Amino acid sequence: MDKLTKEVHELTREYKVTKADPAYKSTLSEVAKRVDTLGIKESLQPAQKITIREDAAQ
Repeated sequence: MDKLTKEVHELTREYKVTKADPAYKSTLSEVAKRVDTLGIKESLQPAQKITIREDAAQ
């Protein structure tokens, strides 16, 4: 029984670590580190919304 309990605890721990890994790797800081090697930098300017007025589109 002890052997099975230990195995369940180990598998539970492994499951939690495996589940948390993609969440950690998708954080902004981790993504920035990974794409930095590709020469991609984070924009320092905020995004801008482009709007087109209906009367100007014609």
